[in-house]
Amino acid sequence: MKEQSGHITSKVILGYILLITIAVCSVAYIYNIVEKVAEEDEPDHQARRKVYLVTNTLSLLYESEALGQLVGMPQNEFRHFNRTLNKAHSNMDSLRTLVTDSMQLLKIDTIDILLERKRWNTRRLLETCNPVSGMTLMTLILASVVMVAVGLKGPSGMVAALVMGGVVCTALSMAGGFITDLKIGYWLGSTPAKQETWKFLGTIVSAATVGGVMIILNKTYGFTSGALAAPQANAMAAVIEPLMSGVGAPWLLYGIGAVLAIILTLCKIPALAFALGMFIPLELNVPLVVGGAVNWFVTTRSKDASLNTERGEKGTLLASGFIAGGALMGVISAAMRFGGINLVNEAWLNNTWSEVLALGAYALLILYFIKASMKVK
Repeated sequence: MKEQSGHITSKVILGYILLITIAVCSVAYIYNIVEKVAEEDEPDHQARRKVYLVTNTLSLLYESEALGQLVGMPQNEFRHFNRTLNKAHSNMDSLRTLVTDSMQLLKIDTIDILLERKRWNTRRLLETCNPVSGMTLMTLILASVVMVAVGLKGPSGMVAALVMGGVVCTALSMAGGFITDLKIGYWLGSTPAKQETWKFLGTIVSAATVGGVMIILNKTYGFTSGALAAPQANAMAAVIEPLMSGVGAPWLLYGIGAVLAIILTLCKIPALAFALGMFIPLELNVPLVVGGAVNWFVTTRSKDASLNTERGEKGTLLASGFIAGGALMGVISAAMRFGGINLVNEAWLNNTWSEVLALGAYALLILYFIKASMKVK
């Protein structure tokens, strides 16, 4: 009995040894097969990686082209444009590590050069964007100097200089806007002939509309009463009046302004924004500062740069809508007053609590802007 039990035990031990041996061999065999399959799939993985990089680069190029259509794009959009091109450059660098063909490497280098050229052209385009305001003032100065030299002074000379400045201002703005329209129309498949037709029609309608609005505003408030803030008109009057009255232009101040603009440009500070802040009235400058503070707060709350950009873009869209709505309601209010309908209680406006209520409403508007801008999908 003992002999039979020992025989069974030895069989069990041999069975376990055999089972372990088979398991080890099976694992080794399966490992070799998996390793071979992995080695065979490596080229396929590289190919898929190449396809992903190429398609992603193409999408980035389309995105950068769409951003490049925004002539005079805001600073945050230009930063987005730069980030898009940086991602495309990164994809090109990754492709270099996967490519061994010299011709393909040459093509990648060429694409990199073209991307940098596109970035440089866009930057130059923004730096030389249509300077309507500055060119109008320069035209007024030159026209006033010429008219004074030929003996045309006083009110008649001022009117002539203003007409010339208005023509130049309108021509500059129309030309700059139409160039952008032609570029966008080309991408949308339109023809210049159709765009010119509708552009001229829009010009006639807008000129008639703006002329009527200016007449209503002048009859209702008066441009000389101070009720309407007109910094551009004040700047034009400050340029023309000394020359036409025989006092002489403050050439020293003009020279100081030019030197200051050069210094600001060398210090990487936008000279135009600085100059606008200098001559725009305080009641218009304060909302600009508050808006800039709100934009800074909204676009710095997250460590995710793309999320901050989306929030800034939404805030810009909301602000643009409020600006347009406020302008339209201002015109409607002036038209109502012009028609004899005045819903404003002057006694309430002279009350201190009206100012407190207005300040509270302004604070609520700021809170709404912040909360609405922070909510992005």
